[in-house]
Amino acid sequence: MRGYRRIPYHIVVPILWLLLIVPACAQHIQLEVANAVVVESHGGYPAVSVALTTDSKREFATFSTSVIGRLVEIRNSYEVLATIRLQTSIQNGVVQFNVRGKSVDGVVRQLSEHGAKLEIRVVEPR
Repeated sequence: MRGYRRIPYHIVVPILWLLLIVPACAQHIQLEVANAVVVESHGGYPAVSVALTTDSKREFATFSTSVIGRLVEIRNSYEVLATIRLQTSIQNGVVQFNVRGKSVDGVVRQLSEHGAKLEIRVVEPR
């Protein structure tokens, strides 16, 4: 057949493996923080409440729906702030979590800086 070239097997296989692996490893989202405050958690401990910007609120609503029931890390600047199991989708754009081993006030101050970002990363495979 003219005009048809065969793709070598040694090129196709790695590409297929990459396509299978990347979606499982790349389940994370970076969100823009509108503001952060200290609140009291259900257990009576200080916690962090983060309100997301309008765009990030929409993105996180979609993302959280797709990862319900899975373990996720909440990160800022490559630092893990908390690890939680997402019990439900979060549609209102407010993320609340307890911070362990760190100052809640320090985390809130860090997240309140202009342009602060929050990363949510899935750490548990399906």
